[in-house]
Amino acid sequence: KTGKPAIGTLSRRGERVLEAYLTTLPALHPTAPIFRTPLFVPGAAGGKPRQGVPYRADVLGRHFRIIREQLFPGDRRQLLDFRRSGAVEAKAGQVDPAALADKMANSIDSNKFLQSTYLPADARVVRLADEARARGRARLRGGTRPKG
Repeated sequence: KTGKPAIGTLSRRGERVLEAYLTTLPALHPTAPIFRTPLFVPGAAGGKPRQGVPYRADVLGRHFRIIREQLFPGDRRQLLDFRRSGAVEAKAGQVDPAALADKMANSIDSNKFLQSTYLPADARVVRLADEARARGRARLRGGTRPKG
């Protein structure tokens, strides 16, 4: 939204899940959206086969709710982005505000606009935010994360 460069990162588990998902997709251009509607294969009633297309926000949410209810009846989890879950975890992990601003590529408080303008995203700084988020996640779960 801000138009500023950002560096997205995944945990090892997240990478494995994403890689497994990508193997289910046809070859896509590197800039193509990866979250796609299911393929349609005609059944006995007929119909035209259709490839998956990039999700629209309203359809992704609806499909998520259907699958969530099938797998976890009564659960009301939502699809949320880093700004909510990650920021809480990083704050609990005592993230440096400048590292969090780089991670989120926006202004966390009234000063962050200047920080993000004059200190562009740097992979080393972003890793500090990732490490703080992991520490915060461990604290929120009641455990501790080993150093190193």
